[in-house]
Amino acid sequence: SRVGIVTTSFPYFDDQRDVWAGGNVKMPYALAVSDLPDRMFTEDLSWDKDATHTDDLGSFLPIAQLQAAAAAGRIGSVSPRIYGVPTDYSQRRTRDVDAPALLDLAREDAVDVMILVPL
Repeated sequence: SRVGIVTTSFPYFDDQRDVWAGGNVKMPYALAVSDLPDRMFTEDLSWDKDATHTDDLGSFLPIAQLQAAAAAGRIGSVSPRIYGVPTDYSQRRTRDVDAPALLDLAREDAVDVMILVPL
């Protein structure tokens, strides 16, 4: 089986910081694992930022662990992209907009199962 990772964090690129900080509407996305930034943007989310942070991708995105599992034959493969969805309190938007968009992205990469890593 091909495994994908879904997170509620968004890419943090220094030249794009104002995009997320400005309150722009976030949409589901896919990003190549090879293009991941050093950290993710979560400054606009409410969570215990004193207990943890998103400056170390390996602390919350198990990409390396999944790649090791694939190399050992425990899983088939790892999706070449990670996927992101916004943290949203609207069940309607999650059901009618975000979930179908995420499913389309996963199908593009022939993903069989997703691991949700929420923040």
